[in-house]
Amino acid sequence: MSGGTTPKNMDRWLGDGGMPIIAAVGGAFVAYGVDGEDLGWVAGTFTPEDLACNPHGVTQAGVHSLLLDACMNFAINLGAADWCGSWHSTQFAVPKGWFW
Repeated sequence: MSGGTTPKNMDRWLGDGGMPIIAAVGGAFVAYGVDGEDLGWVAGTFTPEDLACNPHGVTQAGVHSLLLDACMNFAINLGAADWCGSWHSTQFAVPKGWFW
């Protein structure tokens, strides 16, 4: 996608990203785009459902991994012009205090 081409239309993947487990744990994709360097990004929300928490109400690390992996996959698919011979890197912006 170099040269500032139009990003892929990923609207059908908003919400649960096509994976019902994301909604079941309380996650949702709400926006996406491509930055000036043709790198894909995705924004979402996470309000933990009971399924995502242990008996004490704490969200388990495996749920965080599930959501971060889904975000990474979404962003890479959005920004990837071609999988053949391509190398991709990912940066996560995680709010301070998210992992208690």
